[in-house]
Amino acid sequence: MLTIGQMARCYGLTTKPLRHYDSIGLFSPALTGTENGYRYYLPTQTGCLPPDSRSWKA
Repeated sequence: MLTIGQMARCYGLTTKPLRHYDSIGLFSPALTGTENGYRYYLPTQTGCLPPDSRSWKA
């Protein structure tokens, strides 16, 4: 599992766009911690973010 920070680094983004994409249903984590709310992604999700959204730098 990758943390949101690790996933963001895969795309050269900050964590802010990934949180936004999760909130609008564009790109959701495989697992969200029930106690801490942390977002966790599977390594197989690294190619799933739509190309248009990869350009947003927040």
